[in-house]
Amino acid sequence: MPYQPLLIACLLALLAPGGAVSAAGAKDDWQLAWETYAAAEAAQGLQFGCQPRRYRPPAGAPGKGLIIAIHGFSACPQQFFQLGPLLASRGFEVLVPVLPGHGFRPQADGTENLDQVPDADSWAAGYGGLAEQMNQIAALAGGERILIGYSLGGAMAINAALRAPDLYARLLLVAPLIEIRGGAGLEATVNLLGRTPGVREWGPKPPELAEACADWTAAGRTGFCDYRLAHIPALIQLAAQNRDWLAREPLTLPTQIILAEEDVVISNAAVLAMAAEQPRVISPMELCTLTGDVPHEIFTPYENAGRKMTWLPRFLEVAESFVVSGKMQACGPQTSG
Repeated sequence: MPYQPLLIACLLALLAPGGAVSAAGAKDDWQLAWETYAAAEAAQGLQFGCQPRRYRPPAGAPGKGLIIAIHGFSACPQQFFQLGPLLASRGFEVLVPVLPGHGFRPQADGTENLDQVPDADSWAAGYGGLAEQMNQIAALAGGERILIGYSLGGAMAINAALRAPDLYARLLLVAPLIEIRGGAGLEATVNLLGRTPGVREWGPKPPELAEACADWTAAGRTGFCDYRLAHIPALIQLAAQNRDWLAREPLTLPTQIILAEEDVVISNAAVLAMAAEQPRVISPMELCTLTGDVPHEIFTPYENAGRKMTWLPRFLEVAESFVVSGKMQACGPQTSG
């Protein structure tokens, strides 16, 4: 839903009978804005695990603030089914939007519905539009505002933070997309192929990754598996925009980054380079690299079917400590990739 209609819908809700008023029990403006957004998304017919989620603090608990958590490419808010309730139990409202075009139910013949996934032409309106929309909702909330982003959601979170430098108190990035694994050369090639007629509809996933995604789906993972080359330039352009903006204006909020040592999706080296360029006086930043056989899919059981997630307690400790108290931690050697 575009930004302007969201505001209009919220104003109408305020004026309608039962709308937000100052009486006890009335909904805050941010709640109305979120419910307007979430209802519009749900009305499109999304998979259950792909509908926007809100996790609430315990009844009667003093509210600490608002968290916006953004999931990764081809996946859904389901990725925060465990972390969302955990952070809510610590006193935060947790909102998990759905990335644009993600999570539609398959078509009648079983083909995945990817018609609205952003591509080279629609990435700015799609991904940038969602960043603006979440900033608008966060700006209406009181208390601390915190951004969390995983993978592509990490790029989204950086983008949102750069659009509103004074809005958020903290930024948690989990395996954030700064550059895809393989570097600038691979990005240039994929960017070109993803814009080329007759080629852009090819599926770039190698057989082993296709098999892994099929296993995830069998384990209950929602989202889609059969993305196309046409969708990758959108990720590359968003990450490039972030790098351009960071070169002109660094992040200005405390940032905790958590990386996976065995990540084969994003470039850890690019993340480390980005962090090295941020002036620590302006942007306090800490990197935690989870060592050992830790994959890109750090914290979601649906994407670790049959794997013992021995690193998960440490991840949860670092993430929860930073979100709740702002304590930043390093955990293990920094790796490149």
